Amino acid sequence: MPYNYRIVASDTRFLFESLYAYPKSRERLLFERNEDGFRFGRQLRGHNKRIAKLTRRNSLYVSTAAQNGHEELGRIFQYFKAIDLIGEGNVHDATLRDEFRSEGPDHRVIEFLKEIGTGVVGYHRKMHQNADERTMIHQSSPHASINSMESHVQVPIDLTYHNPDGQEMRLSFAYESAGIRRLLLVLNRVFRTLDAGGTLCIDELGPCLHTRVVGAILQLFSLRSTNPHDAQLLATSHDTSVLHSKGLRKDQFRFTEKDFYGATRIYPLSDFRTHKGRNLEEAYVEGRFGAVPPRDFVSMFGTYDHED
Repeated sequence: MPYNYRIVASDTRFLFESLYAYPKSRERLLFERNEDGFRFGRQLRGHNKRIAKLTRRNSLYVSTAAQNGHEELGRIFQYFKAIDLIGEGNVHDATLRDEFRSEGPDHRVIEFLKEIGTGVVGYHRKMHQNADERTMIHQSSPHASINSMESHVQVPIDLTYHNPDGQEMRLSFAYESAGIRRLLLVLNRVFRTLDAGGTLCIDELGPCLHTRVVGAILQLFSLRSTNPHDAQLLATSHDTSVLHSKGLRKDQFRFTEKDFYGATRIYPLSDFRTHKGRNLEEAYVEGRFGAVPPRDFVSMFGTYDHED
């Protein structure tokens, strides 16, 4: 059953919180909370008023209800708790160590890396080293950098490649590119989410990744054959080529635009009428949909010395 959950917060407390359900597409209030108090709908069963008294101003009612055994709101809370998040930026050794501490990457990750031409053919799981062994390695290599030592010791796997003679060779993560590192983490989480039917949030899907690779990841969520459990991907991107992605509807794209005061407005591409076959990326770059820097903002730094 679909739900609509909303919150409004300041730096110190929650100003508004509401939850609506939509059985058979009809809107039903479950609860609403503002500075004047709580309002509950008839559909929400449980010790609602008692839990309301336990809810602090800087706590969510859904969270408090889950902690106090509320059946329906407990399920809502678990949904949000299960959301996976990948942050923006480089993937560090500690992240990869935690990701592959107990098992290696999904076999589909390796197949994906093979298909896109990375040269990766497999992985090798390294033998576990305890703290004493790590100390011995550090002491025996006094001139080795701490970063290279951590990369070799902490990441429990090495990716494998074929050398020119066709023999399999291992490459330490100290020498892997930022793109391979990010792909390994993103793809492992993607396939985990697809299997569970959950939600994966990625801050900046595109960094270090080729446009075609980003498109392939989006397709995994768009195709019923690879996404039978209706898993969801919520990702930000500055890669305008995603507007060409196959299988995505206009309402699945959202633009973000800051106003004069720095507040961000979010609106869908479906708010705009576009002709069939129109190059959406070109239209966006031209400023047809907003959410672009001013066209002449570079002029503040001066003019070109030479113009052709």
